[in-house]
Amino acid sequence: MRTLCTILFVVLGLLLFGQESVSERIEAKNAQQLRLFKKISLLNLINGLHMSKEQMRRVYDLNLQLEAERVEHYFATLKVLSYVESVRRRLYEELLLGKQSDEWVREAAKTDRMLRECRNRGYRCYEQLAPKVEEVFTDAQKEIINTFDPCTVPPRDMRNPIRAGQAPSQEKIFRALRRLRDMPAWRQRRAIQLATDRHIRSLKEHTNLTPEEEQRERQRFQKLLQKIASMDDVEFELKKHELVNELVYGSPVKAIKEKKKQLERLGREIGRTGQKRYRYSPKYNRVVRFFLDPPVVIPVLRDKMGIAEKVKAESEEAFKKVESLMQCGKLKEAFRAALEVAKRYPCTPAAKKALDCAENIARKTPDVVSSASLRK
Repeated sequence: MRTLCTILFVVLGLLLFGQESVSERIEAKNAQQLRLFKKISLLNLINGLHMSKEQMRRVYDLNLQLEAERVEHYFATLKVLSYVESVRRRLYEELLLGKQSDEWVREAAKTDRMLRECRNRGYRCYEQLAPKVEEVFTDAQKEIINTFDPCTVPPRDMRNPIRAGQAPSQEKIFRALRRLRDMPAWRQRRAIQLATDRHIRSLKEHTNLTPEEEQRERQRFQKLLQKIASMDDVEFELKKHELVNELVYGSPVKAIKEKKKQLERLGREIGRTGQKRYRYSPKYNRVVRFFLDPPVVIPVLRDKMGIAEKVKAESEEAFKKVESLMQCGKLKEAFRAALEVAKRYPCTPAAKKALDCAENIARKTPDVVSSASLRK
């Protein structure tokens, strides 16, 4: 056990090396778990959509295309980001000294334009591939995607996901309400107060309620429980489903989620008549958000299609060519071969090694990058 803990701490140390504060390290670890959460959510969605092998293959190929496009522009983007970082560091130092020369202000404005050009290049990739991703799915599947909430536990109903262990089933709520109704009045008051406090705590974990919103929700929840407790048996049994829906889904959290979905739907409608950039933006288009995200989609679909080991073996074999060219001193050819591995086998250990190798070559011999006929 001690050995296992030691190994774990060593691995964590290597992963987090370079972060200079606890906040940065927590942020880095949180990014890792968020990526895993996205993969789990995507897998839940794929299972719920009952995607065919052909659909999965088409989505997989489109994500490979997007990643290959990014590899093509990788070093051009790195060059821009390095320049932007150097300018902003210098500007920071100038501002610390109380200076703000026109020269560095102009340079800062120039970096903003350069970053905007990089983003626009990324948008163009989405504009080309997003319509093809949408074509993969049927209208019924798109409707499910547009109402899907990311989750860690597989949804029971894709149109109204209820997470086991996260949201109680209605039958459990019915039993709890019947117990409340059977209590004497003095116990009912105490039970209603405790249930309301627990409900408010749960809400505050998921959203930022203002004091006024908290008070309104507290009153709403209490009054509804008091109403349920005072109803006669026949009326309760007739209206129990309606009452439970009001109890569970009448909270601000539900309203916020519905409002967000309405805005997304509005964004999609506006996008159909507006610029393609917004029409296919992951911010508004859920199909694009979930199914055009290479770091998440590619590994999940490989596992789902059962080709992960095959791809890994092929990538390792392809990387041997890079190593062979490096040993022969053929840096230009090795650089091109490394990028080819990164394009054909993204999200594999071999792709990571290939990119590291390409970056090392670029640092040692910058001319190789410009002479490798990369698209600008």
